Amino acid sequence: RVIDEMSWYKLNVLQIHFTDGDSWTIEIPEFPELVKQGVVRGRSGFVYGEKLQPFYYSTKDIQEIVTYAAARHVKVVPEIEMPGHFEAALRAYPSMKCTCPGGGRVFCIGNPETVRFGEKVLDRVCELFPSDVIHFGGDECTRKFWKECPVCRAHVKKEGLKGVEELQPWLTRHMVEYLAKKGWRAIG
Repeated sequence: RVIDEMSWYKLNVLQIHFTDGDSWTIEIPEFPELVKQGVVRGRSGFVYGEKLQPFYYSTKDIQEIVTYAAARHVKVVPEIEMPGHFEAALRAYPSMKCTCPGGGRVFCIGNPETVRFGEKVLDRVCELFPSDVIHFGGDECTRKFWKECPVCRAHVKKEGLKGVEELQPWLTRHMVEYLAKKGWRAIG
């Protein structure tokens, strides 16, 4: 219905927010725990008193949406939040958390496994969408855990950064360059 109405009003870009904090609603077959841990939106599992049912977009669902949208001249732009709003992914794969107490709200940028995870997710997203744009989000990313995480502090030194406040721009540049090699652009 949304795509039909967009087409009617000659709107041609639909951005879908597939991840946000406690939710992860896009299937990435290489990481099956993502949808198991992140399919219910809302911390309580309830919205307006209604129990939320588990929900995610399968690869088949996405192909159907993209095809339907393209037939109506609408481009679908996926949004995969990183490094903030990442709680569902960290719940599914806790090895990507910062090692300090309470470090589970953003991913550990100093951990090569975490950065590789982001690349693999983007690889799959690039395969699913014919768009040449991916939205990163990039808002509301707390840096306080990076200050306490020895892995992140070591990464700051290794990369010659001035401090942990430069970790998010470092990650953004890394992912922008990674996508550019595939012919994609990042927005945030």
